Amino acid sequence: MNKFNLEYFRPSPAFEYEARTPVCIPKLPFRIHPHPDRFAVVYLSYSDKKWMLVTPQVAEGRALSGVWRSELYEGVFGDGKPFLLPITLSDDPDFSSWGESLHDAVTIARRTWTVLEKDEHMRRHEPIANKAIKSRPEWLDWSLSDAVESAFRGRIVDIDSALLKPKKPRTCFHDEFEEE
Repeated sequence: MNKFNLEYFRPSPAFEYEARTPVCIPKLPFRIHPHPDRFAVVYLSYSDKKWMLVTPQVAEGRALSGVWRSELYEGVFGDGKPFLLPITLSDDPDFSSWGESLHDAVTIARRTWTVLEKDEHMRRHEPIANKAIKSRPEWLDWSLSDAVESAFRGRIVDIDSALLKPKKPRTCFHDEFEEE
């Protein structure tokens, strides 16, 4: 009997793992890139605790439910790790206050380190400037496109996506073959 060998599955030392850039509402102190062009308007969907980037063809064709027109802002945590802040743009009064409060946070976080406190009762995030952190943010030398590509690698919904394909029922069957 052959013995299972875990070494077979380990990456080679020469392989560099590219960590995915998180797309999140930060719980740690953060900054937002001060340049006004370091954000993008895109379509996003949230499913299974993951953000997905949706092509306009899918979103505007209404081929998928739960898609929002959104803004993505480039941010950085205190340890220098980048992230993208998603702000969904909604006309629904039950959700619009969340987005408005995140826009307030972006304004503050472009100037100083910021933390967010979630206020469920008021349905908003309360941005608070964190004056205790004096360090300057270290921005990665990459484009916003690079950040978005890193964040959504493998999570892009386009017209060929499996999410849009009807699920075929799984059946087992036996084909009959004709003998010659």
